[in-house]
Amino acid sequence: MARQIVSIFVMGVLSGIWGGGCVSVDTPNTKVDVGLTSVQLPGQGSSNRTPYAKPLERVSRQQAKLGRELAKQDWADVLEESSELMADVRTLSGYAGTSHDPATFRVWCGELLEHAQGVREAALVRDAAAAERALAAGDQVLSRMMQTFPLTGTPGQAVSASPPPTAAPSAEPASSRGEQKPLVP
Repeated sequence: MARQIVSIFVMGVLSGIWGGGCVSVDTPNTKVDVGLTSVQLPGQGSSNRTPYAKPLERVSRQQAKLGRELAKQDWADVLEESSELMADVRTLSGYAGTSHDPATFRVWCGELLEHAQGVREAALVRDAAAAERALAAGDQVLSRMMQTFPLTGTPGQAVSASPPPTAAPSAEPASSRGEQKPLVP
């Protein structure tokens, strides 16, 4: 009986090691993920990162990855990376309401989308010069975003997790004012 308990215990430990032995380290905040559990190291909770910090960093990394693929002129990878960049920018745009200037944030995300689409269209016809111009234009927009929308809030600057409240709607129906109701708030 005792031997069976020890055997079950050893098998449980081994299956935990083999099944959940994946380790992931998120270096900017030194977050360590082990299998299904997550361990927070000292000092991690004190970060004052903005809600859009991670998506903005992802867009920046994806833009750089797209540039590397474009330099190799691996057109299939350029198409794939530009599509991924566009998806990342759309995700980032959803965080506009958490920034200090949502309108500018959305406009610049729109510009990033246009430039990523320009890279994609140039890649379809294998026009390296046009793709490089579109990528460079996107780099300029991304640089402005990184400078204007810092990844961490300054002390005393409130970091909101949702967009600020909007004005109360008018009692008059939107259709009679000639306005369209937004599909997504």
